[in-house]
Amino acid sequence: MNHLPDPPGGLRGLARVVRPAGTVAVTIWASQVSAMNRLWTEVMAEAGVTPPPGMRLPPQRDFARTEDGLAGLLAEAGLADVRATTVGWTWLVEGDRLWRGVEAGLATVGLTYRQQDRAGRGAMRAAYERLAVDLERDGLLELPSAAVLAAGRRA
Repeated sequence: MNHLPDPPGGLRGLARVVRPAGTVAVTIWASQVSAMNRLWTEVMAEAGVTPPPGMRLPPQRDFARTEDGLAGLLAEAGLADVRATTVGWTWLVEGDRLWRGVEAGLATVGLTYRQQDRAGRGAMRAAYERLAVDLERDGLLELPSAAVLAAGRRA
């Protein structure tokens, strides 16, 4: 759901096409700031770069990134027996693999990286290498993460 330009419209479409009594299940990143989000925020701040403007949804398409917010979105789409829960885990990833996603332009940090000149990209990489060390255990970055999982049934 985090990547849809119109989350309410997307859910209405899913509710419309799921078979009668079928279940629609969706996830979002939880609203609390994750270890990975903190890392990217610190990388950009240390490198002195800012994300591109206009990365937020307009208010009429946005919703609270919480259990209640996502459950409300499913209910507004006409789904019944809606329930939502937060699921947590620790993501283990090689630091170089995570950085390759940035270089590929993934997420806000990747778009920000791609908009930089050579010096800005170098500053972001240097900041990442310095900050990621604090998250590394046994050769992998440990990134505690959380997502909200919600489901509802078509009546």
